[in-house]
Amino acid sequence: EITDWTMEDFVNDLELCGNKITFPCTVKDFGKDFSTLDIPIYLRGDDLTGDDLYYKNKRLGSIFFNGKINDVTDKKIISLVFAYWDTDIQFDFMGVTQDSTPEDIIKALGKPNVENEKGSETSYRYYFTEDKHILFSYMGEDQIGFVSIYYNVEE
Repeated sequence: EITDWTMEDFVNDLELCGNKITFPCTVKDFGKDFSTLDIPIYLRGDDLTGDDLYYKNKRLGSIFFNGKINDVTDKKIISLVFAYWDTDIQFDFMGVTQDSTPEDIIKALGKPNVENEKGSETSYRYYFTEDKHILFSYMGEDQIGFVSIYYNVEE
């Protein structure tokens, strides 16, 4: 159970590749070394537009925006998703880093609202609302395989 922090605490304590990030934000807010593939893809069923996020020309993962958008540069990011196998990404999200074990996550964030095990994958979801949640998935025992931050709120 999450008792001593909020989703707002989390999205205000994010560091990605040494750069402080605060949600809500745009690609420009990430800093000069971040860019997109600049080929946004519209996901009609979810009414979202996605694009790849790069740091110093290396793919980090994906970012998502509300609605159908052709130019994502100045649009508010509602979701950041990356997989460990995409890159050697460096992050610190409220004390959780790319090297954190499941025990480290629970120590930093508390027990997740939802914990799922499926084969060799274990997922920890910190769920506040349909529009505010975080997911960490482990592939195998102690390696983060996937991270998703979803923060879809009005400014």
